[in-house]
Amino acid sequence: MFHFRTNDVIVGAVVFIFVGVCVNISSGITSIDSDDACEGKNDGCVCNRVGQGTLDLRFVGLSNGSARFENVKGKDGLFYSYNPCFNFSETDQTQKSVAKCQNVAICVKNGTHYNATAVQENAKFDFDRSRQELFIRYQNPEIPGRFTKMYLFCDVNEDLEVTGAGEMQLRSPCVCSGGCTLQPDLSPGSLLLIIFFTVLAAYLVVGSLANKAINGAVGLEIIPNYSFWSELPALVKDGYLFFLSPCLGDQVRYNNIYQNI
Repeated sequence: MFHFRTNDVIVGAVVFIFVGVCVNISSGITSIDSDDACEGKNDGCVCNRVGQGTLDLRFVGLSNGSARFENVKGKDGLFYSYNPCFNFSETDQTQKSVAKCQNVAICVKNGTHYNATAVQENAKFDFDRSRQELFIRYQNPEIPGRFTKMYLFCDVNEDLEVTGAGEMQLRSPCVCSGGCTLQPDLSPGSLLLIIFFTVLAAYLVVGSLANKAINGAVGLEIIPNYSFWSELPALVKDGYLFFLSPCLGDQVRYNNIYQNI
């Protein structure tokens, strides 16, 4: 025969369920993009390749408004500047004007003329099946339907090469899967756990100081609501058995800690 105090059982059940929910949410579930190039989000910066790790170009690009690769001479005799992930602008040093290369991904210079050939917006990883190579597709801001393909190669050195019209090659250790990675974004469950333990720590510190200063508590009694926390394991057990007992019936036996209260 079970003897439950309703309030205590509810508290134990809530704690039991809360911990289970946090653990399950924090494990996270990654959605699969229909595109073959990357798993999940595809923004031209970070690519989670199925079974091959993460490719992260945020370590390559500069975030100060400058290009990581400047004035790289192409086979067409023009000079190209490129910065992955972050916008940059180039200025005509003779006229001190930005011209057309403002907030771009790729800028080409012909003498004193600057033209934007690619922007960061709508950049996507893609896979060239004929060449079996990964590349980023950048859109031309001035000519709809025209793109620049940035082919990516894993290399210990960092280098940019203009190989043809609308085609470039980036070599970098960060192109290697897992070569450069940032800390992953926190899942909702992880954020919930951080908030929970932060609030718990604040509760313990402030409550202990208040008990010491106002109530003159000493020893373990300085812990706020010490009697409740000392009984918490039994309350969790009661909550667990409360949910379990309809299934197990008379098979469950335990000594209720409240019998003599």
